[in-house]
Amino acid sequence: MRSYSQIALYLWCAQPVLQSAVAVVLWRRKLHKLFPVFFAYVLAQIGIFALTFPLRSADNYEWFFYSYWAGAAVSALLSFRVIHEIFLDVFRPYHMLKDLGLSGIAETEASRPFWDVPLERLGAQAGRRGGRDD
Repeated sequence: MRSYSQIALYLWCAQPVLQSAVAVVLWRRKLHKLFPVFFAYVLAQIGIFALTFPLRSADNYEWFFYSYWAGAAVSALLSFRVIHEIFLDVFRPYHMLKDLGLSGIAETEASRPFWDVPLERLGAQAGRRGGRDD
């Protein structure tokens, strides 16, 4: 079990080292100007590690818990922005597809309240009946 925890620790520490290398390559090749959201994502991941890694002990569990989940929220938001940035870059020559994709994302988010509530009600009704209808 001891070797497993050491391997996990080494892998955890490898993440910011590799991401630092990616950040340096992006900076030197001036790709941070072309992909600013991805560059911000890489820097945020390094920052999240720098915040959560020292708090991993049992003495600081509450601080670790909140910092971990705050970092996860920031990471999730930036991940969607990175996907959007990639989408825009890939479909840059096809301006009609770019507009179609952006309107599709906006329509999905705008219609979310209309399909969230019925799905929640359906799940609650299935739970009261004891599961699926066969």
